[in-house]
Amino acid sequence: MDTSSLKSKGFFDLPNIEFDYLVTMVGKEVCPTYPSKKSLDWNLDDIKDRDISEIRELRDKIKDLIEKIVEEEFKK
Repeated sequence: MDTSSLKSKGFFDLPNIEFDYLVTMVGKEVCPTYPSKKSLDWNLDDIKDRDISEIRELRDKIKDLIEKIVEEEFKK
């Protein structure tokens, strides 16, 4: 899949709607609040200056957390 035309969005580039989930990953104190039905704070470690094995561990942890949400919401 070619992603070369995609770019990341800033928080204020998001549409002004209520989301189903708002997930903060570095603590709520650094992320502005946004309207959501559910808010989760995963408070994950910053990967800055980490080696690739630690980054992969964090990636896998995020994947597991997302899968848990999907399981809870859609596979009842």
